[in-house]
Amino acid sequence: MAKSYDEKRQLILDTAAELFAKKGFKDVSVMDICNSCNITKPTFYKYVVSKESILTDIFKQGEKLVIPNMIELRKQNKLLPAFWTGMTGTLVVAENIGCDLLKSYIVTLLKQSAESDRFNTSLQIEMESIIEELQKQHLIKNMTAPKDIYKLAVYLNRGLLMMWAFNGGTFDLTASFRRSMVTILGIKDGRDLILRSDSDGLVYA
Repeated sequence: MAKSYDEKRQLILDTAAELFAKKGFKDVSVMDICNSCNITKPTFYKYVVSKESILTDIFKQGEKLVIPNMIELRKQNKLLPAFWTGMTGTLVVAENIGCDLLKSYIVTLLKQSAESDRFNTSLQIEMESIIEELQKQHLIKNMTAPKDIYKLAVYLNRGLLMMWAFNGGTFDLTASFRRSMVTILGIKDGRDLILRSDSDGLVYA
C-alpha cells in the first residue's frame, strides 16, 4: 500500500534526524537521506524544501506535540503546568537532539532570518490565553499584557537555547528557564503546580 504524502514526508524527516544524530548535520548530504529512504532527489524536494529546513520542521513538530497536552491540562484547570508544557516543548526537543544539531539549527535560523516564524502561531494564541487566565485567577503577580509576557518568555527561551548549545550543554536547560520565569511571572503559592527540577531540587509551585 502506497504511503500518504504525510507518511512519506514523516519518513524523510525521521530518517534525516537519525542520520544527523549519527553522523552530524554537516556530514549528511541530501543524497544520503535519499539513499536511506530509497527515493530520488526530485522526490526529496517534493516533500521538503531543503536539508536545512528539516531542522526547522523537527522543532515545529515538537511545538505541535505539546498543544494537545496543554489543552488537556487547561481543561483540568492546571494552568501553570499547561504554561510550562507549552513553553518548554522546544527545550525538551533541544535536549533530545543534543548540542551539535541544535547549533546547526540556530545557524540555519540566523541565515534564513526565520526567527519571526516563532510568533503568530497556534501555540502563541493558546499561550496568551493561558497567561490571561493565570492573571485573572491571581496565580501570577505580573499583570503585563499576555502578548508581551509570551514574547519575553520566547526571547528567554531562545537565549537559553543558544547558551546551552554553544556551551556544550553544561547546565539544566529546562530548569534554568523555569527558574527565570518563576521570577518574571511573579508566581504565587499554588496547589495545582507539579514541576520539579532534579538539578537544583526546586519544586516550582
